[in-house]
Amino acid sequence: MEFTPVTNLSIIVSGDDQTVSFLDNVVPITKVTPLLVGFSSQYANGRPNVSGRIDRLTKSVEIDWIHENVGDNTHWELTCRPAGPISDWPQPQL
Repeated sequence: MEFTPVTNLSIIVSGDDQTVSFLDNVVPITKVTPLLVGFSSQYANGRPNVSGRIDRLTKSVEIDWIHENVGDNTHWELTCRPAGPISDWPQPQL
């Protein structure tokens, strides 16, 4: 199996819309804690389920695409370089 590096991928975390956007995906934020932002969405009509998390401390990102055909599933592990302060991201509700 060959791995192709992912470069120049923009991930936008929107506190206003409560979404995480990347590539052609706009995925609802499902969990916010002091340490992570979780997101998940189920798509229909042959599109995969997309879920993942962004670790606020390590700035690591994991994204999973779950397809009907298990052989098409994809898992990415990335490291972020935030363009702005992480404090601007959605905050946990107390």
